[in-house]
Amino acid sequence: MKMFTIAFDIDGTLRDAACDQNQPPKANEHVRTLLIYLSQFSNVLIHVWSGGGELYARQVCAALGISSYVDSYSAKQDKVLGVKFQLANGLKPDITIDDVATNELGTINLITGTPTKPGTSGTAGANPAVSDAPSQAPPGPLNS
Repeated sequence: MKMFTIAFDIDGTLRDAACDQNQPPKANEHVRTLLIYLSQFSNVLIHVWSGGGELYARQVCAALGISSYVDSYSAKQDKVLGVKFQLANGLKPDITIDDVATNELGTINLITGTPTKPGTSGTAGANPAVSDAPSQAPPGPLNS
């Protein structure tokens, strides 16, 4: 059975970066829940990293109540050996989940963010294919 490593960033991804950094961490609940769900697959290893270091990643995960779902931790280093970003332990994840649009740490890199809304610039992880316009349900017995 092939194992897949899915790596999550801390600040702005698992942790709400908009909250007061002097207060206990507040989770981005949708990403926290995703980590918990993915950890239940028998061929998935969960890795968490932070530019703040491995200890910081461990502390935030403990505060968010997700340590038991995480298999490993590391620091994220900038510009190591000419590579834009690199995990301190040399790990190359299959999938990364981050809020930095330039992240190329994994084979597949999923970027969190708010979808672009008409008339706004959106965020780094914006998805122009997503719209806030109400969807039109097809005609049917419940929509007549």
